[in-house]
Amino acid sequence: MVIFEMKIGNTIVRGHDDCVVRTAAERQEILDNVGRIAAGIYHDKEKKQKEGTG
Repeated sequence: MVIFEMKIGNTIVRGHDDCVVRTAAERQEILDNVGRIAAGIYHDKEKKQKEGTG
């Protein structure tokens, strides 16, 4: 089952539970971690774009 789907740039990232996630807390922890990673990637891309135009 897909537990989340997120678009980062031109890439779609999908997370599947596939018997790895047993509780809602584990699922939320995974979503939080992916969110932090995605936010970091987005922030880095924004920073590079601003440096390139400035």
